[in-house]
Amino acid sequence: MATDKALVRGLTLNATGKYYAVDVRQGELVVEDCNITSADYSVVGICGPNADSEIRRCQIHDGIWNGIFISDEGKATVEDSSIFDNGSLG
Repeated sequence: MATDKALVRGLTLNATGKYYAVDVRQGELVVEDCNITSADYSVVGICGPNADSEIRRCQIHDGIWNGIFISDEGKATVEDSSIFDNGSLG
């Protein structure tokens, strides 16, 4: 995502390549009530000082690496979500 603000709600997101299923590089993204997986990478990536996300009531699972990867001053709030069965850290 590269926009000022966005809302994603009620979707199933499955990344099949070497990318995050949810990739936030800038802006404010709210993700609610989603089932999110990644077959070949971390599931969610929040990277950069202008990336800010809220994740609510989501299932984040089956990533080869991390469930949620935050780097380079990215920010995230995670509420009432399950992060499980990922290859590395949550």
